[in-house]
Amino acid sequence: VVLFILVVGSFPFSQANRNETYYRHIYKNDWEKYWHEVLVKRNNKVKLSPEFVDLIQKLLEYTASNRFTIAQIKAHPWYNSQTPEIQEVA
Repeated sequence: VVLFILVVGSFPFSQANRNETYYRHIYKNDWEKYWHEVLVKRNNKVKLSPEFVDLIQKLLEYTASNRFTIAQIKAHPWYNSQTPEIQEVA
């Protein structure tokens, strides 16, 4: 959740409740609708890499036993990717 907030600038959902708009999509594993709600309906202009989206989906996985472990996070391409220079993000 903290990584999501740092990159996206908002919470991934308001409460862990199956009836909450964003959480419902996570629960149903409907990531296309989730990202549409988060980015389009919230009018969020942030550009997310496919690697970041993949990592977040694996971290927010509804079924706890399917969520990424620390070792899996450390092996993920987003975690190991090159950090952009300040000129690239400014």
